[in-house]
Amino acid sequence: MSEHEPKEIVFFGKITAGMTHEMKNVLAIVKESAGLMEDLIQLDPSSAESSHAGRMLGALKTINEQVNRGVELTSRLNRFAHDADRAIQSFDVNDLMRNLIALTQRFARLKNVTLAMVPGPEPIMIESRAVLLQMLLFVLMEAGLEALQPGAGIEIHPRLQADVCDIRLHFRDKTADPATIAATVLDTANGKMLGSLLGRLGGSADTDGGSESLVIHLPRRVHPPGAFSPDR
Repeated sequence: MSEHEPKEIVFFGKITAGMTHEMKNVLAIVKESAGLMEDLIQLDPSSAESSHAGRMLGALKTINEQVNRGVELTSRLNRFAHDADRAIQSFDVNDLMRNLIALTQRFARLKNVTLAMVPGPEPIMIESRAVLLQMLLFVLMEAGLEALQPGAGIEIHPRLQADVCDIRLHFRDKTADPATIAATVLDTANGKMLGSLLGRLGGSADTDGGSESLVIHLPRRVHPPGAFSPDR
């Protein structure tokens, strides 16, 4: 089994990681400049008494808030880029999913659907393909966003059961039968690489006996495609 991701993924990962470092440098300079402007306004009595001083300080506060948000998003993107450093690696599923959900919130907001994670009570360490697992989760979330109506929600629950990591996607939608939504999501995702991704991750997926949840079953340690068949 190869220890490295395909060259194309490694290439995109390295370029993205490099650019996130540059973006963080830019944001640091903006933050420092905004801080200097704020200090100058507060130190100059004539400026402090100006009718525009309050508005200027308010604008600088907004700049600082957005810079902090930009730093957080850039850091998350940098983490995502470094997931391509090795094809198979050990990672905490909770941490990986927190990062992925933060990076994909925009897609949910555009559909007016809430996207949340209920983490496991302790770290869920597995040895698997981090990039492919995130692709798999994104395929399922995207299929869920297509099936759900505005105001609905997706909750993701990772849990460790013996040697199997279960990732449950729970769908909430008052306008439709949740069980039907779970089946629709699974059917839609099957047309978007789901089977191929599951095979490379050595996992499987089902609708949990027809409930409102869709569950991914993954081994704690990835096996060659087709070698994992959980007894469900």
